[in-house]
Amino acid sequence: MVINSLCALPEHEATALFHSLRRGERLDSLAEAINAGDTEKLRTLDTDLSGPSGTPGATFHTQAPSTRNESSRSPIEGEWHKPGNQSAAAEGSSSWFRIPQDAEFVDHLLNLYFSWSHPFFCFFSKDHFLRDMARGSTKYCSAMLVNAVLSVACQYSDRPAARDRGGDYFFSEAQRHAENIGAADLTAVQAMAVMAVREGSAGRDHISYRLCGRAVRLALEMGLHLADTTAGEPNLRSSEIDIRKLTFWGVFNCEMICCLALGRISSIPKNAIEIDKRRFLRPRTILYPDSDMFTALNSEKLDALFWQPYEDANLPVSPSAVQPMKCLLFHSHQSTLAELINDINLNLYAPRERFTPRRLASAYNQYQQWYSELPDMFQLQNTAMPHVIVLHMYYHQCVLQ
Repeated sequence: MVINSLCALPEHEATALFHSLRRGERLDSLAEAINAGDTEKLRTLDTDLSGPSGTPGATFHTQAPSTRNESSRSPIEGEWHKPGNQSAAAEGSSSWFRIPQDAEFVDHLLNLYFSWSHPFFCFFSKDHFLRDMARGSTKYCSAMLVNAVLSVACQYSDRPAARDRGGDYFFSEAQRHAENIGAADLTAVQAMAVMAVREGSAGRDHISYRLCGRAVRLALEMGLHLADTTAGEPNLRSSEIDIRKLTFWGVFNCEMICCLALGRISSIPKNAIEIDKRRFLRPRTILYPDSDMFTALNSEKLDALFWQPYEDANLPVSPSAVQPMKCLLFHSHQSTLAELINDINLNLYAPRERFTPRRLASAYNQYQQWYSELPDMFQLQNTAMPHVIVLHMYYHQCVLQ
């Protein structure tokens, strides 16, 4: 009877029942609750496996956490996410939607996005985005960006609300806002790139390529590729300059993936890029927001943060799944690979001279050198982080291409 109930009960009650079985609850008491239709008892059976409010904990941690999702600190690409900020962003998100959305559902989608997509396709500062989303500020957040993010997150969710055209709805909303873009702004660049990821992951590569091209053109219009990133905006803080650079390299990396898949050349040659991605790796002070204040944090400390998977069922997390992010270092190596692809694609698809076997061997040697220089923590045998695994798949696709 208990086994049959796992198949028949609603998802959240079946999950609670499953947790109770794992904890060794008596089968007769479980069967009694099922017979009596005591759904409230089933909903509260696994409260010790959830956070303070019964919802799954956040995804990122500043120190090695326990095997349960108890912490809600979430730093990424050098950011500090204070407890409750992600839920606060979801609760304060009503201004971003034409049709009101359930705050818990939005929080669930945000957790999915920042766990499974953002570490590899990093277009914006998570901390700044969540802060402005909660406040209704449009400096680092917009309705277009929020809907684009949620459209990607729906692809990772098993909930009916997400699977039953939920992603299509959020994407159509992002498209509606995209039609009304005026002057280029940072969130428009970011949202267009996120939309490209969504279409690419759905197998619509040509649409993804066109969206990515729009993101690159908006980035060029803003001068994000220039050494003087403050052109036209002389009063930018250091953190704001870093976010603009992060956005550019994220968009550039995304376009290189599209170019590799379709056999195209980039909208921007590497020699036109004046900003240096390695600046993020030099020991220095980076400014990031802490509530209304900007707190100085050291980049080396920020690069020693931890990642762990997020699952809606909130099952216990294996200690082996919790690993150092090294996000700044990861994005630097990812961007270096994108630069190689940029050069080699030009030689293949827009050559100034004949592409000889010697030049092919030279290109292959460049790829091999990049691969040999990957740090130990990014080697496959030393990681289970999905974005690192995808980076290896990306590299081997480059070689096979």
